[in-house]
Amino acid sequence: MANLALAAASRRIRDLEEGTGDALFERHARGMVPTAAGRVFVSHGVALLQSMDQLGTELADLRQGIARHVPLTASSPANSQFLRLYWLTFREPDEVAGTLRLAAATRS
Repeated sequence: MANLALAAASRRIRDLEEGTGDALFERHARGMVPTAAGRVFVSHGVALLQSMDQLGTELADLRQGIARHVPLTASSPANSQFLRLYWLTFREPDEVAGTLRLAAATRS
């Protein structure tokens, strides 16, 4: 919370706690420690921010004419043999913009 007065930050935290119905922090004389509810809140907040980032990426792609993303995950042999052939049959002949992002799964 850069450039935010302590009182304003404290008020925002209290508002979040009232909204969730749970204490997000244990308050001590020397500071605050997140509660279990606070840790859950943070994990969902991080996921929300990541989702918003992905939304921005997808909207930017749309502005550039990239309309489809097909996320696929497979083993390396499947990537090199089957998925590329599938992609060639999946694409429409007159399609100009298209992307395929292959993620090779590695097994230890």
